[in-house]
Parts: sequence; C-alpha cells; structure tokens
Amino acid sequence: ADWRGLAHEHKHKHKSARSSTMEDSPEPQDLLDLARTIALAAGRSVGQAAVLTGAGVYMGRAGHISKAGTRVLSVLSMRVTIPCMLFSRVVPQVSWELLLEALAMALLPLF
Repeated sequence: ADWRGLAHEHKHKHKSARSSTMEDSPEPQDLLDLARTIALAAGRSVGQAAVLTGAGVYMGRAGHISKAGTRVLSVLSMRVTIPCMLFSRVVPQVSWELLLEALAMALLPLF
C-alpha cells in the first residue's frame, strides 16, 4: 500500500474542495482513513515476515536445514535481502520535498 501517495492524493482532493479562508488542518475522517491505511500496510508486512519466519523455523526443526545453513540464511537475510527490500520499497516514494525534510530532521540533533 502506498500510504504516502494516498495521503498526498487525499490532501489535494480535499484541499481543492475547501474555501481559501479555511485552515489547512486535516479532517478527523481523513486522519482515520490514513491511520487505517498505514495499519493495514504494516499488518500485511508483519504477516509476510511471520509466514517466512514460520517456514524457516519449520524447515530448521524438521532437519531440512543444518545449523550452518541456518546461520548462512540469517546473514544473507539481514545483510542482503532485507536492505534490498527496504530500498526497493522506499525509492519509488522519495521526492525532493521528502529528501529536504529528512535532511532537516537529520541535522536537528547537531544543534
């Protein structure tokens, strides 16, 4: 689920319907929809991780994967596949505006 895209689309759809004198604060229903979208996306990701973890535990306990094989798969997962997945999920969502906001937040601890 592309929650940033949904939030951006939602904001612009409702912003055009407002008058120019109204404040740009989100409606409670908009926030509820956004929270629901984020919760569903997070739940889906956690569910996928749980299924893969369960499969790995089963394969290890059933003797299909040795201790050394488990260690190799763990290192491969942590150092290669998870960073690649995160990178591939984040890159399509990045904009110059988001990069500037992230840079400003990254510099805050220095002041």
